[in-house]
Amino acid sequence: LVLVDMGARRTICDADTWTRVGWTALDGMSLTGWPMFTIVDGRVVHSRDSGGALRGNAVASPGSVGRALEFF
Repeated sequence: LVLVDMGARRTICDADTWTRVGWTALDGMSLTGWPMFTIVDGRVVHSRDSGGALRGNAVASPGSVGRALEFF
């Protein structure tokens, strides 16, 4: 479950990415709505304070999960 602050406005930048490539096609784009809490199995696993800074512990290290898509 992800709880989103629909009033929060933020500009995406490459430094925000958790990907191995270290960049995003969304760099410089302003978005409205920002995830504030992520709840897994009844536990808050990711949260932000009112200024948008991360609090708590990440479930995984950046770039340590996922795998490349394979097309057949």
